[in-house]
Amino acid sequence: MEAFLHDLLSNVRDLVMDEMPDGPLAGMLGADAVLGGWAAPRSPGTVLSLMYRMAQGGRVSLPEGGMGSVTEALATAAAGSGAEIVTGRSVERITVHGDRATGVALDDGMLIGADLVLCSSSVGHAMRLAGVEHFDAEAARRIRHVRARGAAAKINLVLSQAPGVEGLSDEQTAGRLLLAPSLEYIERAFNPAKYGEMSKAPLIEAVIPTLSDRTLAPEGTHVLSAIVQYVPHGLAGGWSDEAKRRLLDLTLDALTPFMPGLRETMVHADILSPVDIEAMTGAPGGHWHHGELTVDQMLMLRPANGIGRYATGLPGLYLCGAGAHPGGDVTGSPGRNAALQALKDEAAAA
Repeated sequence: MEAFLHDLLSNVRDLVMDEMPDGPLAGMLGADAVLGGWAAPRSPGTVLSLMYRMAQGGRVSLPEGGMGSVTEALATAAAGSGAEIVTGRSVERITVHGDRATGVALDDGMLIGADLVLCSSSVGHAMRLAGVEHFDAEAARRIRHVRARGAAAKINLVLSQAPGVEGLSDEQTAGRLLLAPSLEYIERAFNPAKYGEMSKAPLIEAVIPTLSDRTLAPEGTHVLSAIVQYVPHGLAGGWSDEAKRRLLDLTLDALTPFMPGLRETMVHADILSPVDIEAMTGAPGGHWHHGELTVDQMLMLRPANGIGRYATGLPGLYLCGAGAHPGGDVTGSPGRNAALQALKDEAAAA
């Protein structure tokens, strides 16, 4: 047990380098330990975050029809069970009566009453929607101090032809593409982000989903989707259009040696900085996990000590998104677990 706890709290670089020399395989393991997080291979606790990713299966799946097909399937199943889905409107506040969440008020004035409210935004956003006055002072303090510094951007490219990757077969090119040649490369990529700068040699995870599903783009075009890290939310000088173009150039410079002609085949680029991701989704800091996957913000301590097991501290209000255990990465586990816990609590109170 002592050895297990030692490894659990240590950094992924030391663990991996004990077993193999630094290189592409070590780089891949290091990338899986830090992807999406504000950490590098030498950061304490990255063995635990690697174990988390491996526990989720350690592989990336591309659903036929894209992620939209997943949400459509979920919506169809929910509607078939009697759920009513409201879109095009936002929740302005969570209504509270008698120190209990009782529903939501929409931005058009509509009130929806409910015995239970499950919120998939971050715990901080949930607290603000309900009103901080309904949380005790210590809980509010811990919620405000949940760490969520986004370090990843998303770049989607429309290409006039499928890019070839030197040394890979067509089947391999259609899989997960990772630019992380070594642990040292990832560590160096993180250094500029600490000072509010973009990495000139970033860690990149990319997929070309149109190689396996032609329905995702018009005939004659392809899509490349890349997660680019390390890209700080708090970029020095701010996220202007010029900064986004610079990020695109850095990404193309990093990928072109492995994908000759990539820049020339680019028809359109959609660049989402961490600030854009935060504005679009509400994810604090643009962090897709809604909070760092660190020892003090994981398992029963997620999202914060004393606010675990999906309950927020306000009766009737539960957290069911990436900020709850086990985190993001589109597993569905936080939502399922939150629903089961809410029903269990209701049954116990009856």
